[in-house]
Amino acid sequence: DQRKQIREDLSKMFERANKEFGDILMLYRLVRKTDHPQNWFRGGVGNSLLEANLAARTSRILSGPNQIRFFSNPEVQEYLQDSFNWSHLFIQELYEQAQGTPLFKGSSQSHPLFHIKIFEFLRKLENNNALKKAIINYYAHDNSDIANQLNSILTDSTIEKMKLYKILIDVFSPPVLKADRVIASLEPAEWGGLSADFAGLGALNLQATAKALLESSQINQAIVAAQAEEQRITSQFQLSINIFKKISLKYYSKAINSGDDFVAIAGNPLTLVQKKNFMSEISQALPTKVRVAFIMPHAKKEDRNLIATHGEEIEKLIQLEAMAYFNPERLNQVFLGLDMLAPQAGAGKVRLIVGTSGGIQLTNLEKSILQNSLTKALSRFNSENGKNGKPTDYASAP
Repeated sequence: DQRKQIREDLSKMFERANKEFGDILMLYRLVRKTDHPQNWFRGGVGNSLLEANLAARTSRILSGPNQIRFFSNPEVQEYLQDSFNWSHLFIQELYEQAQGTPLFKGSSQSHPLFHIKIFEFLRKLENNNALKKAIINYYAHDNSDIANQLNSILTDSTIEKMKLYKILIDVFSPPVLKADRVIASLEPAEWGGLSADFAGLGALNLQATAKALLESSQINQAIVAAQAEEQRITSQFQLSINIFKKISLKYYSKAINSGDDFVAIAGNPLTLVQKKNFMSEISQALPTKVRVAFIMPHAKKEDRNLIATHGEEIEKLIQLEAMAYFNPERLNQVFLGLDMLAPQAGAGKVRLIVGTSGGIQLTNLEKSILQNSLTKALSRFNSENGKNGKPTDYASAP
């Protein structure tokens, strides 16, 4: 019938396009034949965009030749149903193990939803020990009873189950859809600029998908609910983007955002006082936390985006270091800007610029802790990059 013919035509077109793509890359020696570029892209078809997205994701996971997978395919349905069922089972088991602890803060047995920070840590950290340490530092702080309780609960098997749960719910995360493609790049920033990353957005989306799965009894219901939750969070996030952009244009000549990627380009070099004022303004105005990386004037053009990315990665490490010493609610009110005094990627000084929300004033001790956290974060960043064959040599500036 016509439906069958359309499916066959789509499958042939997909196979042909992948082969042509692979042949071109190999013709120009951009890849090796053993890289199998014809298998890099997977395709899915469904009665809606969300169904097609899930079919394509499942195709990436299922074994077999690279072919278009249809949402109605029994293999696809079986994988999605298993993921849905296991996600419910895992979260119930995890709740039984950790109920009454901060891991399920504000949750209940009928609605066992991880606290937002757990999703944030699961997205950031792969290593079991690092994940355990971050959770204990954040929730226990200086409470030895909570620390001991979490230490006994967070065994390797429990942490592995938490990580698997994250993978299972991520299967149902809605795709990010854009009407057009905007490139947020710092390459034109000859006089300096900044990049910004809104902290916790990925964790909020992951938690929203988990909530949608919990409140659904069928896959199709979960897909629609997850999309609705994602749209709700996106609308809230857009408010933060608009505020940030308005403040940025008081200091910078141009501001561009693409999704949660944001850059601002200077028309003239900013002074240190201007950067401090900028951090003060955004920390007091924004409803959500943001990490900022400033790049210096005349930084190597092709390195500017990478320098900013390094700044954002270093900020995340500072947060993890400071977590052991700060009250969590107080640390959430601290906004960090990394002034990357680096003429090229991987080498230079890094200055910490701090803003605070809610009218709080940092003590001298807290300022010292943040500065020490910067030093430790840079040491860890340099060390990890060295092990990965991409050595960096950043040092802290007073």
